[in-house]
Amino acid sequence: MILEFSVKNFLSFKEKVTFSMIANSNKELNDNYVEIGGNKVLKSAAIYGANASGKSNLFKILTLVVLMLRSSNSVDINAKLPLIPFKLDKGSVNKPSEFEIKFILDETRYVYGFIADKDKIYDEYLYYYPNGRETKIFDRTNINEYSYTQKDEKILREIEAKNAQNKFFLATATNWNFDKTKAAYNFLTNGIGTCNNLEILKNMAYKMYETNPDYLKDFAIDFLQKADFNIEDYQISQIDVPGEFLTAIPEFITKTLPDKPKAYQVLFKHKNSDNYLSIDEESLGTQMIFAFIPFLADSLKNKKVLIIDELDKSLHPFLVQYIVEIFNDAEINKNGSQLIFNTHDTNLLDLNILRRDQIWFTEKNSETGESDLYSLSDFSVRKQENVEKGYMLGRYGAVPFIKNDFNLWEDKRVISNDRVRKERKQKNKIIIAVEGKNKTEKLYFNNFDNGKKSYSISFAKGNYTDPLNLVKMLIEEMKKIGVDLSDGDRAYCIFDTDIEPIKNTVIKEAKKLASLSGIEIITSTPSIELWFLLHYEYTTASMDNKSLINRLKKFYPNYAKNINIFPDINKNINKAIDSAKKLEKHQLENGKIIGTVEANPSTEIYKIVEELLK
Repeated sequence: MILEFSVKNFLSFKEKVTFSMIANSNKELNDNYVEIGGNKVLKSAAIYGANASGKSNLFKILTLVVLMLRSSNSVDINAKLPLIPFKLDKGSVNKPSEFEIKFILDETRYVYGFIADKDKIYDEYLYYYPNGRETKIFDRTNINEYSYTQKDEKILREIEAKNAQNKFFLATATNWNFDKTKAAYNFLTNGIGTCNNLEILKNMAYKMYETNPDYLKDFAIDFLQKADFNIEDYQISQIDVPGEFLTAIPEFITKTLPDKPKAYQVLFKHKNSDNYLSIDEESLGTQMIFAFIPFLADSLKNKKVLIIDELDKSLHPFLVQYIVEIFNDAEINKNGSQLIFNTHDTNLLDLNILRRDQIWFTEKNSETGESDLYSLSDFSVRKQENVEKGYMLGRYGAVPFIKNDFNLWEDKRVISNDRVRKERKQKNKIIIAVEGKNKTEKLYFNNFDNGKKSYSISFAKGNYTDPLNLVKMLIEEMKKIGVDLSDGDRAYCIFDTDIEPIKNTVIKEAKKLASLSGIEIITSTPSIELWFLLHYEYTTASMDNKSLINRLKKFYPNYAKNINIFPDINKNINKAIDSAKKLEKHQLENGKIIGTVEANPSTEIYKIVEELLK
């Protein structure tokens, strides 16, 4: 099952957006989610938005990921990747696209992501969480720099040499029978079904009918009868393409066809009739649902994710609702299959059908051309609220604004965009600056930014290691991304004091500059590893970095810099907060100044963590 997927700088999505299938804490429609691997995962979700708002673009990236991974092992080393950045901004057009998907298989969580442009894959990574603990399978940086666990080092180094800059290592490793990548690769290439155009997929559907007659026929007839199509049987077979049809086709096309080209013939038998009607004689709705049924059945039977672009196309609203309810039904959807779709059918905007966290919106900024993605959960919506009416009035945005030119129409959006933005619970920006190229802090704090919080986290770009220049860099970055501290945004500068007395003077100067810009300084003495240690024990013993890490390894033997320790220690986070406060009080009572090398040990990390937990 999909937990989340994120995309940045792809088609109309300039900034990172995250779509989540993780249910929030609301106690409503409990059948609409399943508990698996400690997560409450939604079975279905609907995305609404005006035409050209970005709904389909969201699905295109998932379709592309599936197709790129499937074909990765066979593409030419000079082939281009079909990735298109956001083109309406000079700063984005030459930057790579970013993608990440979190999913769960057999109660084990996986994270796969990559950064790439049309020419090469810059970064790619795959992590999983056996027994809840993060474990690296591979991490690819700078195009061809790879890192693995020591256990897998030898075999993956050999496979690494077989990869190329435009090939996905996930596909290459799986192709060479590396066991740890197989589950993730199979899910991403075979466990996600995308239907962007059922008309195009008709032949595929007919082939599925032909190759799975017994299992599929029972399902199809049952569905057609329950959905009131008055159909009690069908026949499907391959026939020779009529000669008169071939004569109407240009010669350059007929040359590519087999000597005796075949076509599918589909016939339906209706109740109270002995005659069969051709599918061409049926309504467009019947044709569409018949083409859709094999994908629906395959998803439910084989525990797949089904992603449909315009589910309501040519289908009655009641039929669309019926399909959604099939996925939400605990008796029918026993395997934990998922349905993700976009639609204009407002009948589903009913809190008796979908939870608030199952309803999403896309809206395009008319000035910049970039798309935004957000959930109904971002609004203060009462359980008894008429969501359909609110949407049609424009309360949640994501509807077209028809101007009153020439008195042809009245304005349909009666609530302005400004009011929508005010009513929507806007995410505050939290920007963090950390020292140098160290990823430890970034990996840790990224765990708090899951797409459903009231804030989004970003990190200042740069490799400064001294506190003063770190603050200067943060000030410039705040200007670039529009951080507004008066409107609830936050800026933090995090660094270690180590045990060097010279740091006291530098930190003092950095604090002066930070206070003028509203930046909060967060220090750890001697380093952030103290914060990790406090999850296990309280201590007042003075330590240097080496002895601190050795002490931490007594509780966490596999600890190393630049790993994500959060999933393993988070259960003790309240203990760490209490210990950090207690330690700070201890140092103050003994006349020590927090943020100096003399206040050893101490850490202010709890301040930012408490803010993030609110």
